[in-house]
Amino acid sequence: MHGALGAELALDPGVHEHVLDGPGALDELPLDRAVAFLCVPDAAHAQYARAFVERGVPTWVVKPLTGDGAESRALARLADER
Repeated sequence: MHGALGAELALDPGVHEHVLDGPGALDELPLDRAVAFLCVPDAAHAQYARAFVERGVPTWVVKPLTGDGAESRALARLADER
């Protein structure tokens, strides 16, 4: 929220973009107040989404969630647990 509404609500989210070379690179980022917009090839959705969810990062994933129903259900359970 930038501009007038952000000023009125005293919010400055500080948007930072990062290009990662694999989900292990997440360990190098400060994620305590992060949210993630995940846009990677469909085959990598589960791997990256799981990495963010395991670190407690609210994550938005473009569809499909994964390419496999069982993998999608497992990822949804993990997110529910977190």
